[in-house]
Amino acid sequence: MEQKKEKSYHHGNLKKALVDSAMEIIAEEGYKSLTLRKVAVHAGVSVGAPYRHYKNAEELLSEVASEGLKILSRKIKKKIEQKPKNYLWQFQSSGIAYVELAIEHKELFRI
Repeated sequence: MEQKKEKSYHHGNLKKALVDSAMEIIAEEGYKSLTLRKVAVHAGVSVGAPYRHYKNAEELLSEVASEGLKILSRKIKKKIEQKPKNYLWQFQSSGIAYVELAIEHKELFRI
Protein backbone atom coordinates (compact mmCIF):
# COMPACT_ATOMS: atom_id res chain seq x y z
CA MET A 1 0.00 0.00 0.00
CA GLU A 2 1.18 3.47 -0.86
CA GLN A 3 2.29 5.49 2.15
CA LYS A 4 -0.03 8.42 2.79
CA LYS A 5 1.43 11.74 3.74
CA GLU A 6 1.12 12.22 7.45
CA LYS A 7 -1.88 14.18 8.61
CA SER A 8 -1.62 16.20 11.74
CA TYR A 9 -4.57 16.60 14.02
CA HIS A 10 -2.48 18.62 16.50
CA HIS A 11 -4.10 16.85 19.43
CA GLY A 12 -7.31 18.51 18.33
CA ASN A 13 -9.97 16.26 16.92
CA LEU A 14 -8.48 12.77 16.87
CA LYS A 15 -11.88 11.17 16.44
CA LYS A 16 -12.59 13.15 13.25
CA ALA A 17 -9.12 12.39 11.89
CA LEU A 18 -9.73 8.67 12.47
CA VAL A 19 -13.18 8.71 10.85
CA ASP A 20 -11.89 10.68 7.85
CA SER A 21 -9.00 8.25 7.42
CA ALA A 22 -11.33 5.28 7.77
CA MET A 23 -13.61 6.70 5.09
CA GLU A 24 -10.67 7.17 2.73
CA ILE A 25 -9.42 3.62 3.34
CA ILE A 26 -12.91 2.22 2.82
CA ALA A 27 -13.30 4.13 -0.45
CA GLU A 28 -9.94 2.86 -1.73
CA GLU A 29 -9.77 -0.68 -0.37
CA GLY A 30 -13.24 -1.64 0.85
CA TYR A 31 -14.64 -1.81 4.35
CA LYS A 32 -13.47 -5.38 4.96
CA SER A 33 -9.84 -4.23 4.84
CA LEU A 34 -10.27 -1.74 7.67
CA THR A 35 -8.21 -2.20 10.81
CA LEU A 36 -7.52 0.26 13.60
CA ARG A 37 -3.80 -0.07 12.91
CA LYS A 38 -4.28 0.83 9.24
CA VAL A 39 -6.44 3.82 10.20
CA ALA A 40 -3.81 5.03 12.67
CA VAL A 41 -1.02 4.81 10.10
CA HIS A 42 -3.18 6.55 7.49
CA ALA A 43 -4.05 9.34 9.97
CA GLY A 44 -0.41 9.72 11.01
CA VAL A 45 -1.00 8.87 14.67
CA SER A 46 0.31 6.16 16.96
CA VAL A 47 -1.20 2.70 16.52
CA GLY A 48 -2.61 2.95 20.02
CA ALA A 49 -4.38 6.28 19.43
CA PRO A 50 -7.60 4.83 17.93
CA TYR A 51 -8.19 2.88 21.13
CA ARG A 52 -8.88 6.16 22.92
CA HIS A 53 -12.20 6.27 21.07
CA TYR A 54 -12.90 2.76 19.74
CA LYS A 55 -12.64 -0.70 21.26
CA ASN A 56 -12.31 -2.30 17.82
CA ALA A 57 -12.75 -1.70 14.09
CA GLU A 58 -16.47 -2.53 14.32
CA GLU A 59 -17.05 0.47 16.58
CA LEU A 60 -15.21 2.68 14.10
CA LEU A 61 -17.30 1.22 11.27
CA SER A 62 -20.41 2.16 13.22
CA GLU A 63 -19.17 5.75 13.39
CA VAL A 64 -18.44 5.69 9.65
CA ALA A 65 -21.96 4.38 8.99
CA SER A 66 -23.30 7.32 10.99
CA GLU A 67 -21.27 9.68 8.80
CA GLY A 68 -22.75 7.97 5.74
CA LEU A 69 -26.24 8.67 7.04
CA LYS A 70 -25.30 12.32 7.56
CA ILE A 71 -24.11 12.51 3.94
CA LEU A 72 -27.39 10.98 2.79
CA SER A 73 -29.37 13.38 4.96
CA ARG A 74 -27.57 16.39 3.45
CA LYS A 75 -28.19 15.09 -0.07
CA ILE A 76 -31.90 14.62 0.62
CA LYS A 77 -32.22 18.02 2.29
CA LYS A 78 -30.56 19.70 -0.69
CA LYS A 79 -33.01 17.98 -3.06
CA ILE A 80 -36.05 18.84 -0.94
CA GLU A 81 -35.09 22.51 -0.75
CA GLN A 82 -35.26 22.76 -4.56
CA LYS A 83 -39.07 22.37 -4.60
CA PRO A 84 -40.36 23.00 -1.08
CA LYS A 85 -44.07 22.51 -1.86
CA ASN A 86 -43.93 19.64 -4.32
CA TYR A 87 -44.08 16.64 -1.98
CA LEU A 88 -44.26 13.97 -4.66
CA TRP A 89 -41.16 15.42 -6.32
CA GLN A 90 -39.43 15.54 -2.92
CA PHE A 91 -40.27 11.89 -2.28
CA GLN A 92 -38.95 10.84 -5.69
CA SER A 93 -35.85 12.99 -5.30
CA SER A 94 -35.15 11.46 -1.90
CA GLY A 95 -35.06 8.05 -3.56
CA ILE A 96 -32.73 9.39 -6.24
CA ALA A 97 -30.42 10.80 -3.55
CA TYR A 98 -30.32 7.35 -1.94
CA VAL A 99 -29.32 5.72 -5.23
CA GLU A 100 -26.75 8.46 -5.91
CA LEU A 101 -25.13 7.74 -2.55
CA ALA A 102 -24.94 4.05 -3.45
CA ILE A 103 -23.25 4.89 -6.76
CA GLU A 104 -20.89 7.59 -5.47
CA HIS A 105 -19.84 5.82 -2.26
CA LYS A 106 -20.21 2.10 -2.95
CA GLU A 107 -18.24 0.83 0.02
CA LEU A 108 -19.74 3.36 2.41
CA PHE A 109 -23.20 2.34 1.21
CA ARG A 110 -22.40 -1.31 1.93
CA ILE A 111 -21.73 -0.50 5.57
